[in-house]
Amino acid sequence: MLNIDANKNLLPRHPHTLATARSEGDIALKPELFHPPESPFAWPPKFYKRHDISYEWENIAWAHNGWLKHHLVSPGDVMSYILRTDEDSARYEGRIRPILDVCHDVQLEDLLAEDLPGPNRKMGWIIDGNYREERKCAWSSRQPRGALSAREMAEALLEKMLMNLMILMVSMQNDVSCKCSGLFQFDVGADVSPSYVTDLDRWGILALIMTSPESQARFLGGFLQRHLCGRPSIGVSISSDGPSIFALDFHVPFRVWRATDQLLWDPRVKESTGKPLRHSRNMNFLMASTEDESTQMKVHGIYSGHVGCLITGYDQWRWTTILSIDTWFNTGECVTDKVERYQFDLEDGMQVDPLSGGQDDATKPIWEPRAYFLRIMVPRLVQVADEWELIRNKLEEGINNLGYRKKQLFLRLRPFSTGSDPEEYGQEFERFETYLRDLKETLQELLHDLFETLKIGEGFLSTEVNYFRNYEHRPGDVLECHRSLSEIRRNFNELSQLYAFFVSLKERCDDMTQSCEEARRKVRPNCFTPLSLVRSAK
Repeated sequence: MLNIDANKNLLPRHPHTLATARSEGDIALKPELFHPPESPFAWPPKFYKRHDISYEWENIAWAHNGWLKHHLVSPGDVMSYILRTDEDSARYEGRIRPILDVCHDVQLEDLLAEDLPGPNRKMGWIIDGNYREERKCAWSSRQPRGALSAREMAEALLEKMLMNLMILMVSMQNDVSCKCSGLFQFDVGADVSPSYVTDLDRWGILALIMTSPESQARFLGGFLQRHLCGRPSIGVSISSDGPSIFALDFHVPFRVWRATDQLLWDPRVKESTGKPLRHSRNMNFLMASTEDESTQMKVHGIYSGHVGCLITGYDQWRWTTILSIDTWFNTGECVTDKVERYQFDLEDGMQVDPLSGGQDDATKPIWEPRAYFLRIMVPRLVQVADEWELIRNKLEEGINNLGYRKKQLFLRLRPFSTGSDPEEYGQEFERFETYLRDLKETLQELLHDLFETLKIGEGFLSTEVNYFRNYEHRPGDVLECHRSLSEIRRNFNELSQLYAFFVSLKERCDDMTQSCEEARRKVRPNCFTPLSLVRSAK
């Protein structure tokens, strides 16, 4: 992994970052040489064991208490209840307000109201089944529900909670100790049920708020805030109060290049600004003379997106998963990550896992939270790197085109050259400078996103990676995780190389900008807008 420095851009790899497994003595296979079991970054042994939990913790939505007992109906009130914060606190403004900026003009009951068409867009998927240890670790899959709307997703999750609660209540009728303590050993099967959400909007937010159990609700506010704000993060958390709960999460912002019939805009609008949640940037100025016939009538754009995943649970048997990814810039139903695509696969007899981008068989899942977390992260990082690589190719092609156009323009502007008329080419020159300013601003945005992504990758690979490197011959230890960890490190190294290339593109842009400023001083000053006014417009 390459270290990133804001001033020096790239530094040599730190000698103690994760090593790839290549031989019997490889450190990736024997991490105990670097951190003993008592290390603060070792996976706590308590999460390997099943223990009694309150049946309400996992089988009653945490928002249920606030919704029914305290008559809370607005998303803001419920989020305040879940996060235990007041409206006038900094925590509310920093963590809840960004969520309400997207989830506005709705109440909780609106999601299930049959007369409102809003929650009917297909946007979710649930992998449903049970893992039963007494059946030799067999996975018992339920009939897939297919692509779901936010309303259907909420109804399905609430129905499942109700069914589990009924089973538990019947079992408790003959168990006085459980009835008195409110604790129950969850032996009806560990219902993991990963949830997949695309283009998280206000209806999707309501569905998550209404159906999250306590283990998930404690971390839901942070997940929603980071996802909606596009904040990069990779981390492991263990609750410091209440029930012992772990959380694994990653958030990665990304950009994509698409050629469409018209410039696309994110339909999710922030209430505070009236602007789309994600950004769109028209790049046609860069592709004027590089297009083939198939894209001449297309609009080239760079669009922002985000992918986030959260796994929370009490132990390796009982945990829940959410993955949310933006797909709004992809047109058509057969595009990867669209729930309609997975619906077509299901109709063709294939049950794939949408959380892994359709690369895994949903009927043969990975049932250890750490191994599953890494298995999801790997294809998502590959996907992000592929999108960055496409942007790199398009920008390099466009900058080469700008360099050629600059050369031709300067030949026409050269004093005393045949046919030289600076006044005639003044507007073309200023238009070219506008292109350079737009390109420079675009490159600065891309470099910022890449830099922040590399920082979280470096932090993960230097510290929290050790949560996945226990060498104790237990489920989810390094023997199951080291291949994924190696892939993750390789993907971050590829992103580091892309970052260096984007830096070189920005340097080329700066050189062309400087050449334009020098050209201004050599041509009659009354031909162009004063340089001071041009700079003030940047």
